[in-house]
Amino acid sequence: MSKKPRVLLADAHADFRRALLRFLKPEFEVVGALPDGPSILEAIERSPPEVVLIELSAPIDESLALAGLILERSPEARVIFLSSLASPSLARSALSTGALGYVDKLSAAERLIPVIRAALWDRKRAGDVPRSCVPQAGAPLRGNRRDD
Repeated sequence: MSKKPRVLLADAHADFRRALLRFLKPEFEVVGALPDGPSILEAIERSPPEVVLIELSAPIDESLALAGLILERSPEARVIFLSSLASPSLARSALSTGALGYVDKLSAAERLIPVIRAALWDRKRAGDVPRSCVPQAGAPLRGNRRDD
């Protein structure tokens, strides 16, 4: 039996965290579901995960800076943003931090697991940004797939 990838989640909304935790557990080892950035930075220091899911919320600059701190402290981590804001320009800003994905919360049930798998697979191959995570200019952000 192969080891499940370790995922750490930070989202301010307790109900969403609980739902996402139940959703991810069959496929991943969820090592934490935390409410904020400082908590997630402490958790990364204790036990670095392979994937970090962080909520992109106001203030946006703080969320973007958090991704940079995560990657600085755990360079092998794959950061994926979750957001209730479906904005191509915001997605590009999020991905410019080194994050490998941006998934709007409305499509998380359908798109999040494939985006996590793509981030894990692509990082193992070449360290490139997975195509399935890059928003196409002008396209709706339904999980950030080029073929949407």
